[in-house]
Amino acid sequence: MTAKREEPSSTHATEVMGPFVIQIPESGISYLQTLALASDEQNRIYVAALLPDDYRFYLARLVAEGSQDGAVAQLDTTFEPGGYVQIIVEGMTPTSVSHIVVSAVDGSITLGVEGFFDSVLEFVLCRYLGNGTVDHAFGDNGVVRFSGLPALDLQTKVSPAHAPIPRANVGGGGGEVKLLAAGQMLVVAYRFARGRRHSCLAKVNADGRLDPSFGESAGYTELFFSGSVESAIYRLAVGDDESAVVVCENEFGRCLAARYTASGQFDRAFGSGGIKEFSDPEGQLHDPHIQIDRAGKIVVSLNFANQSTEGTVHLYRLSEEGEPDPDFNQGLPLELTINMRYTASAIDVDEQRRIYVRGRSSDSSDSSAVLSRCTAEGLDPAFGTAGHLLLPGGIESGDVTVQRGPLDPYWRGVVTNDGPSLYRATDASGSRIGAHGEEGFVQRWLSLIRRVWGR
Repeated sequence: MTAKREEPSSTHATEVMGPFVIQIPESGISYLQTLALASDEQNRIYVAALLPDDYRFYLARLVAEGSQDGAVAQLDTTFEPGGYVQIIVEGMTPTSVSHIVVSAVDGSITLGVEGFFDSVLEFVLCRYLGNGTVDHAFGDNGVVRFSGLPALDLQTKVSPAHAPIPRANVGGGGGEVKLLAAGQMLVVAYRFARGRRHSCLAKVNADGRLDPSFGESAGYTELFFSGSVESAIYRLAVGDDESAVVVCENEFGRCLAARYTASGQFDRAFGSGGIKEFSDPEGQLHDPHIQIDRAGKIVVSLNFANQSTEGTVHLYRLSEEGEPDPDFNQGLPLELTINMRYTASAIDVDEQRRIYVRGRSSDSSDSSAVLSRCTAEGLDPAFGTAGHLLLPGGIESGDVTVQRGPLDPYWRGVVTNDGPSLYRATDASGSRIGAHGEEGFVQRWLSLIRRVWGR
């Protein structure tokens, strides 16, 4: 498959390549819903997808071949069995795959999976080797569960003597998993104890065991900063020093952030007494997302709504200490607005510290998936149309991942998803750079209908 390449225009027109159809040599035509995305240092794309017909989940790896004038993406046949593998956790009925992390140390792929063991909802980690086979040396036969962790007492923060907690789960649409340089991971998970939900930040070694040197209780620490153990949403970002910044929305509608040191201790030097609170007197903030850029600045997106505005996205950039960054929109939150309603479901930051927002725009008659790019000054006019790229379909939520590999610059960019389709926006090699900076364009990788495996 080839795509005709045209020189970018002064209006930053979008170029589309496709459709690209994945051919999996088994029977059946069906709708395939993409979920989580990731990329590795070779710019290969990892996609977690759901086959809604029978609620099976799959992990696929795509590779890019060719140049900018004849580029294609295809399933990586070195990834068992033919570029994809069904995600199976023994005894579990999966309901979501929320995260994919790929180790630069050994190429292993770890998934954050939510699902039911009998009638109990849990969050687990499962790992595959670089060839797509299960890593049986990770945790318990390739799986790490968090249901047995004792909850720390809310007053003394000392682990009481009681029976193992019967279940663990992840709220807010999935857990958080971040990879550390040596192959370890930081994980946010929920567990239930004494009728209440407890959330923790855990450090998992490369072999799937908790790191006993981390936190307050043999590998994990409770997240108390929200003011409630019933917080609905937690998001996690990790700095180069392996400190963690966690942002949450609790059941009272408050959005808060806190920082934990590399050893898992609550950092009271962050924000005000260890907590940064986000608020807007004009309305309600909710559904936080967070990243840390290469300069150590903390980027947070929050969806905003009030009685007169159905929805906008507010972007914040903070210093390492949790204070507003005066170099970003003069220290004020940047407001992103499209149509009547714009909400964000994921963010990422590239090496130039540009912020990508995967969102959804809607009005009374239509909706679109949106990929937006912002700089410290505001929306990037060199990207899409006035900083926004509208994608057909308008799926409520999606993921976004920045490719950072050292290969041909043409294959470096940002990948987002909308329903069963993947799109890649990139600064192509050879793009002219004008008064408004780098030109942006998008390529479509997957079509709406693809051939998938049958029963």
